[in-house]
Amino acid sequence: MFEKVIMEAMASGLKECAYPSCCLGKTYGGISVIVSRLESVDTRLLYLIHNGVRCTILDRILPFLTNSAGATAAISLAILILSAGLVSGFSVITETGLRMAAALATSHLVVHSIKRFANRARPAKTLNIRDYHVAICAYSFPSGHSSAAFALAACLLPIGFAVGLPAILWAGTVAFSRMYLGLHYTTDVVAGVLIGSFFGTLACGLINL
Repeated sequence: MFEKVIMEAMASGLKECAYPSCCLGKTYGGISVIVSRLESVDTRLLYLIHNGVRCTILDRILPFLTNSAGATAAISLAILILSAGLVSGFSVITETGLRMAAALATSHLVVHSIKRFANRARPAKTLNIRDYHVAICAYSFPSGHSSAAFALAACLLPIGFAVGLPAILWAGTVAFSRMYLGLHYTTDVVAGVLIGSFFGTLACGLINL
Protein backbone atom coordinates (compact mmCIF):
# COMPACT_ATOMS: atom_id res chain seq x y z
CA MET A 1 0.00 0.00 0.00
CA PHE A 2 2.82 2.34 0.90
CA GLU A 3 5.35 0.49 -1.23
CA LYS A 4 5.34 3.08 -4.02
CA VAL A 5 6.13 5.96 -1.65
CA ILE A 6 8.88 4.07 0.17
CA MET A 7 10.22 2.72 -3.11
CA GLU A 8 10.64 6.19 -4.60
CA ALA A 9 12.37 7.49 -1.49
CA MET A 10 14.83 4.59 -1.41
CA ALA A 11 15.45 4.66 -5.15
CA SER A 12 16.42 8.34 -5.03
CA GLY A 13 19.02 7.61 -2.37
CA LEU A 14 20.72 4.65 -4.11
CA LYS A 15 24.40 5.12 -4.87
CA GLU A 16 25.76 4.47 -8.34
CA CYS A 17 26.19 0.81 -9.04
CA ALA A 18 27.45 -1.30 -11.94
CA TYR A 19 24.16 -3.18 -11.82
CA PRO A 20 21.53 -0.59 -10.79
CA SER A 21 18.55 -2.72 -11.81
CA CYS A 22 19.84 -5.56 -9.66
CA CYS A 23 20.34 -3.28 -6.64
CA LEU A 24 16.95 -1.71 -7.13
CA GLY A 25 15.31 -5.09 -7.40
CA LYS A 26 16.87 -6.29 -4.16
CA THR A 27 15.95 -3.06 -2.40
CA TYR A 28 12.38 -3.28 -3.63
CA GLY A 29 12.11 -6.90 -2.58
CA GLY A 30 13.40 -6.15 0.92
CA ILE A 31 11.10 -3.19 1.38
CA SER A 32 8.17 -5.19 0.06
CA VAL A 33 8.73 -7.83 2.74
CA ILE A 34 9.03 -5.19 5.50
CA VAL A 35 5.88 -3.37 4.39
CA SER A 36 3.99 -6.64 4.15
CA ARG A 37 4.98 -7.61 7.68
CA LEU A 38 4.10 -4.18 9.07
CA GLU A 39 0.68 -4.32 7.44
CA SER A 40 0.19 -7.82 8.85
CA VAL A 41 0.95 -6.61 12.38
CA ASP A 42 -1.28 -3.57 11.84
CA THR A 43 -4.18 -5.78 10.77
CA ARG A 44 -3.70 -8.15 13.73
CA LEU A 45 -3.75 -5.26 16.18
CA LEU A 46 -6.93 -3.93 14.61
CA TYR A 47 -8.63 -7.33 14.89
CA LEU A 48 -7.43 -7.64 18.48
CA ILE A 49 -9.08 -4.35 19.44
CA HIS A 50 -12.10 -4.60 17.15
CA ASN A 51 -12.99 -8.20 17.96
CA GLY A 52 -11.12 -8.92 21.19
CA VAL A 53 -12.44 -5.97 23.20
CA ARG A 54 -16.17 -6.44 22.85
CA CYS A 55 -18.65 -4.64 25.11
CA THR A 56 -22.33 -3.84 24.61
CA ILE A 57 -21.99 -0.50 26.42
CA LEU A 58 -19.08 0.54 24.22
CA ASP A 59 -20.99 -0.56 21.14
CA ARG A 60 -23.64 2.02 22.01
CA ILE A 61 -21.48 4.83 23.37
CA LEU A 62 -18.43 4.95 21.08
CA PRO A 63 -20.26 5.60 17.78
CA PHE A 64 -21.52 8.85 19.32
CA LEU A 65 -18.36 9.73 21.24
CA THR A 66 -16.12 9.27 18.21
CA ASN A 67 -17.99 12.07 16.40
CA SER A 68 -17.22 14.50 19.22
CA ALA A 69 -13.86 15.01 17.52
CA GLY A 70 -15.28 15.38 14.04
CA ALA A 71 -14.62 18.54 12.06
CA THR A 72 -17.96 20.19 12.89
CA ALA A 73 -17.78 19.48 16.63
CA ALA A 74 -14.08 20.37 16.98
CA ILE A 75 -14.32 23.64 15.07
CA SER A 76 -17.52 24.58 16.91
CA LEU A 77 -15.78 24.05 20.26
CA ALA A 78 -12.84 26.25 19.25
CA ILE A 79 -15.18 29.02 18.05
CA LEU A 80 -17.28 28.75 21.21
CA ILE A 81 -14.27 29.08 23.52
CA LEU A 82 -12.79 31.93 21.47
CA SER A 83 -16.13 33.76 21.50
CA ALA A 84 -16.50 33.22 25.25
CA GLY A 85 -13.05 34.70 25.77
CA LEU A 86 -13.74 37.75 23.64
CA VAL A 87 -17.08 38.41 25.33
CA SER A 88 -15.85 37.85 28.89
CA GLY A 89 -12.55 39.63 28.40
CA PHE A 90 -10.56 36.81 30.00
CA SER A 91 -7.31 36.57 28.06
CA VAL A 92 -6.71 32.97 29.13
CA ILE A 93 -9.93 31.82 27.48
CA THR A 94 -9.29 33.91 24.36
CA GLU A 95 -5.75 32.57 24.16
CA THR A 96 -6.99 28.98 24.45
CA GLY A 97 -9.58 29.53 21.73
CA LEU A 98 -6.99 31.00 19.37
CA ARG A 99 -4.61 28.12 20.06
CA MET A 100 -7.32 25.58 19.40
CA ALA A 101 -8.34 27.23 16.14
CA ALA A 102 -4.72 27.42 14.94
CA ALA A 103 -3.95 23.84 15.97
CA LEU A 104 -7.04 22.49 14.22
CA ALA A 105 -6.40 24.46 11.03
CA THR A 106 -2.77 23.38 10.65
CA SER A 107 -3.24 19.76 11.70
CA HIS A 108 -6.31 19.44 9.45
CA LEU A 109 -4.34 20.71 6.46
CA VAL A 110 -1.47 18.29 7.09
CA VAL A 111 -3.71 15.30 7.81
CA HIS A 112 -5.80 15.67 4.66
CA SER A 113 -2.76 16.29 2.49
CA ILE A 114 -1.21 13.06 3.75
CA LYS A 115 -4.51 11.20 3.35
CA ARG A 116 -4.65 11.95 -0.36
CA PHE A 117 -0.96 11.23 -0.86
CA ALA A 118 -0.96 7.92 1.03
CA ASN A 119 -4.35 6.89 -0.38
CA ARG A 120 -4.78 4.08 2.14
CA ALA A 121 -8.13 2.30 2.05
CA ARG A 122 -10.26 2.08 5.18
CA PRO A 123 -10.26 -1.26 7.05
CA ALA A 124 -13.99 -1.54 6.38
CA LYS A 125 -13.21 -1.59 2.65
CA THR A 126 -10.64 -4.36 2.80
CA LEU A 127 -11.34 -6.42 5.91
CA ASN A 128 -14.26 -8.48 7.13
CA ILE A 129 -15.22 -6.41 10.17
CA ARG A 130 -18.40 -5.23 11.83
CA ASP A 131 -20.01 -2.08 10.41
CA TYR A 132 -21.20 0.47 12.98
CA HIS A 133 -22.56 2.78 10.26
CA VAL A 134 -20.34 5.71 11.21
CA ALA A 135 -19.86 8.26 8.43
CA ILE A 136 -16.30 8.22 7.05
CA CYS A 137 -14.34 9.57 4.11
CA ALA A 138 -12.46 7.31 1.69
CA TYR A 139 -8.97 7.71 3.13
CA SER A 140 -7.62 6.01 6.24
CA PHE A 141 -4.07 7.25 6.96
CA PRO A 142 -3.74 9.23 9.20
CA SER A 143 -6.75 9.50 11.55
CA GLY A 144 -8.25 12.98 11.39
CA HIS A 145 -10.44 12.48 14.47
CA SER A 146 -7.46 11.37 16.57
CA SER A 147 -5.46 14.33 15.31
CA ALA A 148 -8.23 16.84 16.12
CA ALA A 149 -8.85 15.35 19.57
CA PHE A 150 -5.20 15.54 20.62
CA ALA A 151 -4.73 18.98 19.07
CA LEU A 152 -7.57 20.26 21.26
CA ALA A 153 -6.34 18.37 24.32
CA ALA A 154 -2.83 19.77 23.93
CA CYS A 155 -4.27 23.30 23.87
CA LEU A 156 -6.27 22.66 27.05
CA LEU A 157 -3.37 21.19 29.03
CA PRO A 158 -1.78 24.58 29.94
CA ILE A 159 -4.99 25.64 31.72
CA GLY A 160 -4.33 23.17 34.50
CA PHE A 161 -4.64 19.58 35.68
CA ALA A 162 -8.40 19.81 36.30
CA VAL A 163 -9.03 20.62 32.64
CA GLY A 164 -6.03 18.95 31.02
CA LEU A 165 -6.51 15.45 32.44
CA PRO A 166 -10.16 15.06 31.32
CA ALA A 167 -9.16 16.45 27.92
CA ILE A 168 -6.41 13.84 27.51
CA LEU A 169 -8.73 11.04 28.65
CA TRP A 170 -11.36 12.19 26.16
CA ALA A 171 -8.81 12.38 23.33
CA GLY A 172 -7.49 8.93 24.20
CA THR A 173 -11.00 7.49 24.16
CA VAL A 174 -11.66 9.04 20.75
CA ALA A 175 -8.44 7.52 19.41
CA PHE A 176 -9.37 4.11 20.85
CA SER A 177 -12.87 4.37 19.37
CA ARG A 178 -11.46 4.75 15.86
CA MET A 179 -9.93 1.26 16.14
CA TYR A 180 -12.75 -0.28 18.18
CA LEU A 181 -15.25 0.75 15.51
CA GLY A 182 -12.97 -0.54 12.75
CA LEU A 183 -12.58 2.89 11.16
CA HIS A 184 -8.78 3.03 11.28
CA TYR A 185 -5.70 0.86 11.56
CA THR A 186 -3.45 1.30 14.59
CA THR A 187 -0.80 3.17 12.60
CA ASP A 188 -3.47 5.58 11.33
CA VAL A 189 -4.39 6.46 14.90
CA VAL A 190 -0.80 6.74 16.15
CA ALA A 191 0.08 9.06 13.27
CA GLY A 192 -3.01 11.18 13.98
CA VAL A 193 -2.17 11.43 17.68
CA LEU A 194 1.40 12.55 16.90
CA ILE A 195 0.29 15.15 14.34
CA GLY A 196 -2.41 16.60 16.58
CA SER A 197 -0.16 16.68 19.64
CA PHE A 198 2.60 18.39 17.67
CA PHE A 199 0.46 21.19 16.26
CA GLY A 200 -1.40 21.64 19.55
CA THR A 201 1.89 22.03 21.41
CA LEU A 202 3.25 24.31 18.68
CA ALA A 203 0.18 26.57 18.91
CA CYS A 204 0.62 26.82 22.68
CA GLY A 205 4.23 27.87 22.22
CA LEU A 206 3.57 30.47 19.53
CA ILE A 207 0.31 32.06 20.69
CA ASN A 208 0.68 33.97 23.94
CA LEU A 209 -1.49 36.99 24.75
